[in-house]
Amino acid sequence: MQLYDILRSLVTNAMLIALLFTLARPKYRWRTLWTVLAAIVMLDFALNIFFYLRNDYTTLAKLDIVFFILMGVATKSLFQETIMPWLFNCFTVMNVYIVTVILSYYLCGLFPHPYYAITVLRALLFAVAIALFRKRLRPLYRQAAEHWSVYLFVAVGLFMNFTWYFISEDDVERMLRTEFVSLLLLVLLAVLVYLAIFLSLRKALQESALREENLKMLSDRELMRQRLT
Repeated sequence: MQLYDILRSLVTNAMLIALLFTLARPKYRWRTLWTVLAAIVMLDFALNIFFYLRNDYTTLAKLDIVFFILMGVATKSLFQETIMPWLFNCFTVMNVYIVTVILSYYLCGLFPHPYYAITVLRALLFAVAIALFRKRLRPLYRQAAEHWSVYLFVAVGLFMNFTWYFISEDDVERMLRTEFVSLLLLVLLAVLVYLAIFLSLRKALQESALREENLKMLSDRELMRQRLT
């Protein structure tokens, strides 16, 4: 086990929690939430340390996916979302997580000290996703979460495609090397799918606002006509 393993684990877990907080609406006080979620981070960190000591990164990658799914189910009661929007949150977080893992693995070789660069890249990619959701996409994302019957299956489908590569292989690092093109195409597909969701929602919201404005204008005209007669 090396220092870069510890840093990567802590940064990844912290950014996952930050992204979850960005998407979801907390139900309790921040102190309570941070206490519970900090305990989850430390539990996963202990799991990571166990497999780092055994140099078993493949099993760790598989268990991390399962762990974060279970974590999502366990923490649902801490947030206001109902079950289906919450599942949409969880699968979106996991999709962002897997995309970040894939991209950071391929990009870290472009920098000196790649084992430390991968941690910095994960932090940056998570930070970009959090900033986009917080400043640009959160209103549209909340709208997407309300239409879970349409979008949940898309998020789950992407997640299943990603996890198949990690679950079905005996060596995750070898899989990342040999499935370079397939994984990058899947990452591109995931980005385009979420982009299409948000663009369609923005268009729908604009059309809804326009309809409301037209109805208001018609109502005002009718009221004016009644006053004049």
